[in-house]
Amino acid sequence: MTDSDLEIGANLSIPASEIQWRFSRASAPGGQNVNKTATRVELLFDVAQSPSLTDIQKKQVLSRLGRLIDQEGVLHLYSQASSSQWQNRQDALARFRELLAHALRPTRARVHTRP
Repeated sequence: MTDSDLEIGANLSIPASEIQWRFSRASAPGGQNVNKTATRVELLFDVAQSPSLTDIQKKQVLSRLGRLIDQEGVLHLYSQASSSQWQNRQDALARFRELLAHALRPTRARVHTRP
């Protein structure tokens, strides 16, 4: 594991090379600066083709985060909360870690109770 790896859980880390970024102009308040700088951040992570995830993990992520994943199996996360591109990147990375950790959490077996 290197510094460019994202720690998701105790036994999973995603290399930063698997994450792609797109930048665009945000619609957030910011005066005239909002019309000049690309502060909106889009994090792209290809779940279907990721070598870091096992097949079981891919199925879990695809089923649990289906609303954020397109037809090709790419996860899209947007952030435009701040007028700083760097802060938006940090926000998107934090949300990415949280979402992936939650999606990969094992489900508890249902305990049947008497009626």
